[in-house]
Amino acid sequence: MDNSWGSDTPRNSTKQMYKHILLVSSFIALSISAMAQSFSFSKNENGFSYNSKGECLLLTNTNDAAIVFSSKTPSIFNCKCYEISFSETEDDIKIDSTAISSSKISVSSDSLSVTIKKTKANTGYLVVYGDTSCDIDQPCHAFTWVTKYLPIESVSWDKDTIICSDLQLNISPVMTYRNEYGKEQKVRRSLRLKYNNFLSDDNGGTLIDEVTEEYSGTSSIFLNGVPYIDTPFEVEDITDNSISQKLTTDTFYTQAVVAYPNIRTVAKQQHEGDEGTDTLLIFSNELKDAISSSKNFRSSGPLTFNFTSNANDMSNHYEWAIASGTSANQGDFKNAFVLFEKDVNAYVVSDPDLYCIQLTVSNIRNDSVCKHSSYGCFRIAKSMLNVPNAFTPNGDGINDEFRVAYRSIESFYICIYDQWGRRVYESEDITQGWNGFVGDKLGTVGTYFYVIKAKGTDDEEYKKKGTINLIRNK
Repeated sequence: MDNSWGSDTPRNSTKQMYKHILLVSSFIALSISAMAQSFSFSKNENGFSYNSKGECLLLTNTNDAAIVFSSKTPSIFNCKCYEISFSETEDDIKIDSTAISSSKISVSSDSLSVTIKKTKANTGYLVVYGDTSCDIDQPCHAFTWVTKYLPIESVSWDKDTIICSDLQLNISPVMTYRNEYGKEQKVRRSLRLKYNNFLSDDNGGTLIDEVTEEYSGTSSIFLNGVPYIDTPFEVEDITDNSISQKLTTDTFYTQAVVAYPNIRTVAKQQHEGDEGTDTLLIFSNELKDAISSSKNFRSSGPLTFNFTSNANDMSNHYEWAIASGTSANQGDFKNAFVLFEKDVNAYVVSDPDLYCIQLTVSNIRNDSVCKHSSYGCFRIAKSMLNVPNAFTPNGDGINDEFRVAYRSIESFYICIYDQWGRRVYESEDITQGWNGFVGDKLGTVGTYFYVIKAKGTDDEEYKKKGTINLIRNK
């Protein structure tokens, strides 16, 4: 093995050899070499590898560091090191290389280790070597670039622009390095961002809470959604655990609007035949999601709703656009009924159909408008009325009342008679049932007669007569 470092290698021949490596080496040879090699700083140096490929080493606080090249190879027959710099011309990138010496090469039966001392920032280092995986005319090579790590000095955004949706935070300064072909690359910082925001909670309400997100970017990071309250940003560089740097910005004064609306209905009990059981419907950002979730909501009409916008403080204009049928399915709110209120109470819906509501909140001031829309959908089912033929008022909590099963019933009247024609129960409240009492005593076991008149919200009329058996199980 040749342990010389090429100190007597002419510069031109070095350039030719390096160009030969870059332009002629096959992909397979480079891949094999790259899989078994790595660059790192010496243990006593303050720096770290930028990416898993080892293309760049970030040096934190010195320009005079030692780097270690390691390669797990079965057989080494030659090894040389070069310092590389690049300069750009109009037509090409000019390569300048200098053969350099290093500390003693350390070789074991299964690896090679080379320490290059006194490396400089913003400079490349090339190790050329041969082993059984490379041809003698196409030696293996490894390249890394040493870049001075630059702490974040500022985080800014365009304060003269109305920002309604995505926000770009500009990170300065930007670190760069060059790859083995001389092309300049930007170092992507890993950043942890903290700020306060106006958020929805799991129960259909809102809260103000801290948001923590992680990003990877070169000169900027993009927030998919603007903060909806005024807040500073805390930016922490987490590119490597050896760095501990945080920066807090000035306050970001939001102009964006948002709402986390819901509609709520209070039903005395679930009606048999309801598509869903929920009495709280939380809006979605997409109409298709709102239509899909409508099956979870109560469907028996008439339903009385309270609409709550849950909008942030920047919102000052509200439009509840209510569409039904085909228009609701297609998201066509052009001819929808519109309510211009922050919150809506006691809104009644009776007719069977699909209903979709689009809430649009905006802030209209200074000739600029930010808007936000969200959607909630529900269905009113067609009417239905079923009457049981027996009940067991024995206090066991199972079938203790004579109660009809129904949905979407607008009006209702029931009268129950005993076998001698005496009226024992009468009601216009379909949500209530007969508990079997006649006056203050439980009725006798036997057959009773009922008469029912009802009308559905779809104008379907129901006239039913029949018998009901009062059974008292022991």
